[in-house]
Amino acid sequence: MKRLLNVKLDDLKHILLFLCAIIPAIVYKLYCLITKKNFWLISEANEAHDNGFVFFNYLLKEQKNQRVYYAINKKSVDWHKISEELKENIIPHGTVKHWIFYLVADINISSQKGGKPNAAVCYLLEVHGFLRNKRVFLQHGVTLNNPTFLHYDNTKMRLFLTAAYPEYQYVLKNFGYPNGYVKYTGLCRFDNLHEDISDPSNILLMPTWRNWLALNGHTDKELAKERKNIENSQYVRMYNKLLNDPKLIELLEKTKKNLFFYPHRGAQKYLDKFDIKSKRIIVCSELEYDVQMLLRKTSLLITDYSSVSMDVIYMKKPVIFYQFDEEKFRKHQYSESYFNYKDTNLAYFSDSHEKTIDIIQYVVSNNFVTQDNFDFEHKNFFKLYDTKNCERTYFEICNIL
Repeated sequence: MKRLLNVKLDDLKHILLFLCAIIPAIVYKLYCLITKKNFWLISEANEAHDNGFVFFNYLLKEQKNQRVYYAINKKSVDWHKISEELKENIIPHGTVKHWIFYLVADINISSQKGGKPNAAVCYLLEVHGFLRNKRVFLQHGVTLNNPTFLHYDNTKMRLFLTAAYPEYQYVLKNFGYPNGYVKYTGLCRFDNLHEDISDPSNILLMPTWRNWLALNGHTDKELAKERKNIENSQYVRMYNKLLNDPKLIELLEKTKKNLFFYPHRGAQKYLDKFDIKSKRIIVCSELEYDVQMLLRKTSLLITDYSSVSMDVIYMKKPVIFYQFDEEKFRKHQYSESYFNYKDTNLAYFSDSHEKTIDIIQYVVSNNFVTQDNFDFEHKNFFKLYDTKNCERTYFEICNIL
C-alpha cells in the first residue's frame, strides 16, 4: 500500500507502456521460441561502466553464440561510450522496445536493483508473481552493510552474485534466498583491475550520499528548501572543512599531489555547495570524469561507507574510511553487517577530522603504504583473485536456464 501511495507520474506512463508492450511481447516470444532465437537482456539505465556493461562486452567477445542486448538511457553521460558496432545490440532504456525485450528475454540481468524499464511497475510484476522471468543481480559493488531492499522477499531474484567470500557467506545466511540462488563469482568489472595504472600524484575523495538529505521535492519552493537543507548539513560542512584544511593543502603542494573530489550522484547537482580554495583539489562532475578510471588511477582513496572502497582494496591500494556520522548513518540509512570498518586490516579508519588528516599525511609520506597484515586479510577476503569473474558469471547464469 505504501508503494501505491508513492506512485509518480512517470510510473503511470510506464503502466501505459507496459500495456502497449504486452501483445507485441507475446508475438515476439512465440517467434523466439519457434526460431530458437532466445536472448539475454542487460539493463543499467544511466551507466555504461558498471558490471553489466563489462559483462555485455565479455559476452560479445567471448560468447558470440549468446544473443544479448544492453539497455541504456540515450541521455546517459556514458552514451558516447557505445561504439557504432555495438549499436545493433543497444536498446533505449525505458521505451516500449525496452518493455518488449524485458518481457521476452530468457534472462534479465542488471548490476542495479532498479535496472529495468521502471522500478515501481517491475517491482509489482516481479515480487508479486505476475512475471516469472529469471533475473540475475550482478551487484553494483561488494555489499558491506545490510540493505534490506536486497533481501529475497523484496526482490525475488533468481541469482544473486557476490564479490567477496565473507560477503557471500553473509548474504547466503541473512538475505533469505533459497538454496542455489546465491553464488560467489566475483564482480565482472574486477576482471579489468589487474593492470596497475595508478598515478602516484592522484588521491581520490569519494564519499557516498546521505539519503536523509534529499527531501524529494518537486515544486520550486520544495527544491529551494532541499538546497538549503543540504547547504547547512553536516555532510557539506565536514567535507568543506576537510577540503580546505591548511595541513592537507600544504601536503598536496609540498608533494605535488592532486586530490580529486568526486561526490556521489545524489550530491552531483550540489557541487556549488563545496567551496574549494586550492588549485590542487579538483571537484569532479560525473559529466566529465569516469568513475572507474578515477578509481584505477588513484593511489589513495578516502571514502566513508561506500563499496567503491572494495575496488581500490581489490587493487591492493590504501583506503581510509572517514566516518563522522556513523550513528546517524546506521539509524537512517543502512544497519551494520559482517564488515567491521573499524577493525579491518584492509583499510585505515577515522571518525574525526584531525585523525583523517594525520592518516593522509602518514600514507602519502610512506609511499602509499597499506595496513599491517593487509595481504593476509586480502587473500581471505578475495579468495577469487583472477580475471575469470565474467566467465564464472556466464556459467552460473547458464546453470539456471
